[in-house]
Amino acid sequence: MCCAWVAELLVNAGHRPEDERTAEIIERWRGAPASACETGNSVAYLRRSGQLDDFSFVVAHVDDLEIVCSIRRNEVHPSPPRPTDGSRSTHDRSDGGE
Repeated sequence: MCCAWVAELLVNAGHRPEDERTAEIIERWRGAPASACETGNSVAYLRRSGQLDDFSFVVAHVDDLEIVCSIRRNEVHPSPPRPTDGSRSTHDRSDGGE
């Protein structure tokens, strides 16, 4: 799901999916809330092993960074702000987002 979200951003930036299967996966997860993977095997494992708090933490922190940094020449630099024209990720958090 996360890879499909990244691929969606790349497609929106002008890249093309490698093949039809990739395009289908991107479309399948387009706009899906982070909690959509709750029924998957990984979350089932976390549930069985008493680690469901890990899933809850991750879902609550999707797309919540106010600043993103990169490292250039061994220095941390803030990346340019995201556009405010609605191109921001639309992946809701399980708590309904903000």
